[in-house]
Amino acid sequence: MANCYICGCASANHRREVYTGRSSGWFWSRRSYGQSYRSYYGLRTVCVDCAARIDRAHSRNTWISILIISLIILFVIGESNSPSKTKRKSSYPIGNHSGRVVAFSGLNIRKEGSVKSPIILKAPYDAGLTILSTNGPQDTIQGKISKWYNVEYEGSSGWGWGLFIEVEDN
Repeated sequence: MANCYICGCASANHRREVYTGRSSGWFWSRRSYGQSYRSYYGLRTVCVDCAARIDRAHSRNTWISILIISLIILFVIGESNSPSKTKRKSSYPIGNHSGRVVAFSGLNIRKEGSVKSPIILKAPYDAGLTILSTNGPQDTIQGKISKWYNVEYEGSSGWGWGLFIEVEDN
């Protein structure tokens, strides 16, 4: 019988792939430039305890890989099912669709589609709106471009900036 490659135990009778060393080199030892490190693994004889520890580590690494891949897949599926920004930023009259305020500070509803126009009232965050049209003038506010939407809130109609409004599908 051979000794365990990891702990040196005299009763080693299991074969496992284990880390056996590493080498390093400079740019002339690789195709790409810069320092390189290579790790080497190989089949070695190990004892029962070391074999069990190696098996647990492989199992744990497998489950971690499955978890990471699952999370990536869920993220990709979630992104593909979310409504696209281009869909809600249409430039045609959409009739009486509902929407909601997505700006945490609320939405200033103005008399006309301009920042210089007087504020009629303010709709709070997550308030429901009726969107009458998205054909308002285009404006740039703090470096972001959007159109003004003609909206109705609590019986008053006015204009709200499109980036602060989310159009909901009916």
